[in-house]
Amino acid sequence: PDTSIELYDSKGLEVKDADNWTQQIVKELEEKSRLDFTERYHTIFYCISAQKKIESYEEKTLKELQKAADQPIHVILTHCDNMADDKLEERERCLKEKISKTLCIYRITSIDKTKRGGATIKKSGREEVVDGVFNLLWQDVISIMADKVADCLLYTSPSPRDGLLSRMPSSA
Repeated sequence: PDTSIELYDSKGLEVKDADNWTQQIVKELEEKSRLDFTERYHTIFYCISAQKKIESYEEKTLKELQKAADQPIHVILTHCDNMADDKLEERERCLKEKISKTLCIYRITSIDKTKRGGATIKKSGREEVVDGVFNLLWQDVISIMADKVADCLLYTSPSPRDGLLSRMPSSA
């Protein structure tokens, strides 16, 4: 079967316009969440340089997006090739503590790089992102379908057997 994936990109978040940008995105997320499964946003990526401290306006934005999206946000840590693992682990821990334990955080190195000392850093992270997105998409599908089935069961008329039991006189 033919399957299409639509990707949307927002303009970059700047401190001077952070509140307006966040409100626009939150409004869009809330509107899309009321639509049919095929019209919803299923994945949200938020890119942060691993080398820079997360700003308070970014924390606020991530918290609001997390709440409005009603799904985990995928945080992409870029520029991971220039940071030690312990520093990256600290950054991830800090993000989860400040924003949400459900954040999905991925380390991305987009190109192979040879450092001055001769060490080679291979591009990495793409497969983890793809796997994580598809796993969450399946969870989303299962959750939505379970809700639809539950709604159908709630509105299904009783079976004839159930009707007979409920009509029995109390003296019987």
